[in-house]
Amino acid sequence: MGKQNKFSPEVRERAVRLVQEHRGDYPSLWAAVESIAPKIGCVGSTLLEWVRRAETDSGLRPGVTTDERERIKALAALKQRIRQLTRRAGGRSMPQVVDRLRSYLLGWKGYFRLAQTPNVWRKLDEWLRHRLRATQLKQWRRGTTMFRENCAHWVPVRRWRDG
Repeated sequence: MGKQNKFSPEVRERAVRLVQEHRGDYPSLWAAVESIAPKIGCVGSTLLEWVRRAETDSGLRPGVTTDERERIKALAALKQRIRQLTRRAGGRSMPQVVDRLRSYLLGWKGYFRLAQTPNVWRKLDEWLRHRLRATQLKQWRRGTTMFRENCAHWVPVRRWRDG
Protein backbone atom coordinates (compact mmCIF):
# COMPACT_ATOMS: atom_id res chain seq x y z
CA MET A 1 0.00 0.00 0.00
CA GLY A 2 1.20 3.46 -0.86
CA LYS A 3 1.66 6.23 1.61
CA GLN A 4 -1.26 8.66 1.71
CA ASN A 5 -0.27 12.23 0.97
CA LYS A 6 -1.58 14.87 3.32
CA PHE A 7 -1.05 17.59 0.74
CA SER A 8 -2.62 17.82 -2.69
CA PRO A 9 -0.43 18.29 -5.79
CA GLU A 10 -1.71 21.87 -6.11
CA VAL A 11 -0.52 22.73 -2.60
CA ARG A 12 2.85 21.17 -3.33
CA GLU A 13 3.23 23.14 -6.55
CA ARG A 14 2.24 26.37 -4.81
CA ALA A 15 4.72 25.76 -1.99
CA VAL A 16 7.55 25.00 -4.41
CA ARG A 17 6.69 28.09 -6.44
CA LEU A 18 6.73 30.24 -3.28
CA VAL A 19 10.16 28.93 -2.31
CA GLN A 20 11.52 29.54 -5.80
CA GLU A 21 10.08 33.09 -5.95
CA HIS A 22 11.42 34.10 -2.50
CA ARG A 23 14.72 32.25 -2.67
CA GLY A 24 16.66 35.44 -3.34
CA ASP A 25 15.20 37.13 -0.24
CA TYR A 26 16.97 34.67 2.08
CA PRO A 27 20.66 33.83 2.55
CA SER A 28 20.13 30.11 1.78
CA LEU A 29 17.61 27.71 0.35
CA TRP A 30 17.05 26.21 3.79
CA ALA A 31 16.21 29.63 5.27
CA ALA A 32 13.59 30.17 2.55
CA VAL A 33 12.15 26.71 3.16
CA GLU A 34 12.06 27.25 6.94
CA SER A 35 10.10 30.48 6.58
CA ILE A 36 7.55 29.14 4.07
CA ALA A 37 6.98 25.63 5.51
CA PRO A 38 4.90 26.77 8.53
CA LYS A 39 2.67 28.83 6.24
CA ILE A 40 1.90 25.71 4.22
CA GLY A 41 1.58 23.53 7.30
CA CYS A 42 4.39 21.09 6.64
CA VAL A 43 7.84 20.33 7.99
CA GLY A 44 10.83 22.06 6.43
CA SER A 45 12.51 18.84 5.35
CA THR A 46 9.37 17.79 3.46
CA LEU A 47 9.20 21.09 1.61
CA LEU A 48 12.91 20.91 0.82
CA GLU A 49 12.36 17.45 -0.66
CA TRP A 50 9.53 18.81 -2.84
CA VAL A 51 11.75 21.67 -4.04
CA ARG A 52 14.61 19.32 -4.88
CA ARG A 53 12.26 16.92 -6.69
CA ALA A 54 10.85 19.82 -8.75
CA GLU A 55 14.37 20.96 -9.62
CA THR A 56 15.32 17.45 -10.70
CA ASP A 57 12.17 17.10 -12.82
CA SER A 58 12.80 20.46 -14.51
CA GLY A 59 16.45 19.60 -15.21
CA LEU A 60 18.02 22.16 -12.86
CA ARG A 61 19.43 19.44 -10.59
CA PRO A 62 21.02 16.16 -11.71
CA GLY A 63 19.22 12.97 -10.82
CA VAL A 64 16.47 10.58 -11.82
CA THR A 65 13.23 12.33 -12.74
CA THR A 66 9.85 11.19 -11.49
CA ASP A 67 8.90 9.77 -14.91
CA GLU A 68 12.13 7.80 -15.14
CA ARG A 69 11.61 6.52 -11.60
CA GLU A 70 8.13 5.23 -12.55
CA ARG A 71 9.52 3.49 -15.64
CA ILE A 72 12.31 1.89 -13.62
CA LYS A 73 9.78 0.72 -11.04
CA ALA A 74 7.52 -0.76 -13.73
CA LEU A 75 10.44 -2.57 -15.35
CA ALA A 76 11.54 -3.96 -11.98
CA ALA A 77 8.01 -5.27 -11.31
CA LEU A 78 7.93 -6.90 -14.75
CA LYS A 79 11.30 -8.59 -14.23
CA GLN A 80 10.30 -9.82 -10.77
CA ARG A 81 7.15 -11.43 -12.18
CA ILE A 82 9.15 -13.03 -15.02
CA ARG A 83 11.55 -14.45 -12.41
CA GLN A 84 8.59 -16.03 -10.64
CA LEU A 85 7.22 -17.51 -13.87
CA THR A 86 10.58 -18.88 -15.03
CA ARG A 87 11.85 -20.41 -11.81
CA ARG A 88 14.17 -23.25 -12.69
CA ALA A 89 12.82 -25.51 -9.94
CA GLY A 90 9.18 -25.11 -10.91
CA GLY A 91 8.58 -28.65 -12.18
CA ARG A 92 6.80 -27.40 -15.32
CA SER A 93 7.45 -28.25 -18.92
CA MET A 94 8.80 -25.58 -21.25
CA PRO A 95 5.47 -25.21 -23.15
CA GLN A 96 3.70 -24.54 -19.84
CA VAL A 97 6.24 -21.89 -18.89
CA VAL A 98 6.00 -20.25 -22.31
CA ASP A 99 2.17 -20.23 -22.21
CA ARG A 100 2.17 -18.47 -18.85
CA LEU A 101 4.77 -15.98 -20.05
CA ARG A 102 2.93 -15.29 -23.29
CA SER A 103 -0.28 -14.24 -21.57
CA TYR A 104 1.62 -12.03 -19.13
CA LEU A 105 3.96 -10.40 -21.65
CA LEU A 106 1.32 -9.37 -24.19
CA GLY A 107 0.12 -6.51 -22.00
CA TRP A 108 3.64 -5.36 -21.19
CA LYS A 109 4.57 -5.44 -24.85
CA GLY A 110 1.86 -2.87 -25.51
CA TYR A 111 3.01 -0.78 -22.55
CA PHE A 112 6.59 -0.57 -23.76
CA ARG A 113 5.49 0.12 -27.33
CA LEU A 114 3.38 3.05 -26.12
CA ALA A 115 6.31 4.35 -24.13
CA GLN A 116 8.39 4.17 -27.32
CA THR A 117 11.27 2.33 -25.68
CA PRO A 118 12.38 -0.30 -28.19
CA ASN A 119 15.83 -0.54 -26.62
CA VAL A 120 14.33 -1.50 -23.25
CA TRP A 121 12.18 -4.15 -24.91
CA ARG A 122 15.20 -5.48 -26.83
CA LYS A 123 17.30 -5.82 -23.66
CA LEU A 124 14.39 -7.40 -21.84
CA ASP A 125 13.98 -9.88 -24.69
CA GLU A 126 17.66 -10.88 -24.44
CA TRP A 127 17.36 -11.30 -20.68
CA LEU A 128 14.17 -13.36 -21.02
CA ARG A 129 15.72 -15.66 -23.61
CA HIS A 130 18.66 -16.19 -21.26
CA ARG A 131 16.24 -17.15 -18.45
CA LEU A 132 14.41 -19.60 -20.72
CA ARG A 133 17.68 -21.20 -21.85
CA ALA A 134 18.74 -21.61 -18.22
CA THR A 135 15.39 -23.20 -17.39
CA GLN A 136 15.72 -25.60 -20.33
CA LEU A 137 19.28 -26.56 -19.43
CA LYS A 138 18.23 -27.19 -15.84
CA GLN A 139 15.52 -29.56 -17.08
CA TRP A 140 17.94 -31.46 -19.31
CA ARG A 141 20.35 -31.90 -16.35
CA ARG A 142 23.16 -33.93 -17.92
CA GLY A 143 25.73 -32.92 -20.50
CA THR A 144 24.86 -35.79 -22.86
CA THR A 145 21.20 -34.78 -22.85
CA MET A 146 22.16 -31.13 -23.47
CA PHE A 147 24.35 -32.17 -26.39
CA ARG A 148 21.70 -34.43 -27.91
CA GLU A 149 18.89 -31.87 -27.54
CA ASN A 150 20.97 -28.98 -28.86
CA CYS A 151 21.98 -31.03 -31.92
CA ALA A 152 18.31 -31.91 -32.46
CA HIS A 153 17.39 -28.21 -32.36
CA TRP A 154 19.80 -27.25 -35.15
CA VAL A 155 22.70 -26.01 -33.06
CA PRO A 156 25.84 -26.92 -35.06
CA VAL A 157 28.08 -29.44 -33.30
CA ARG A 158 31.14 -27.24 -33.87
CA ARG A 159 29.48 -24.28 -32.16
CA TRP A 160 28.35 -26.42 -29.23
CA ARG A 161 31.83 -27.88 -28.65
CA ASP A 162 33.66 -24.53 -29.01
CA GLY A 163 31.40 -22.80 -26.47
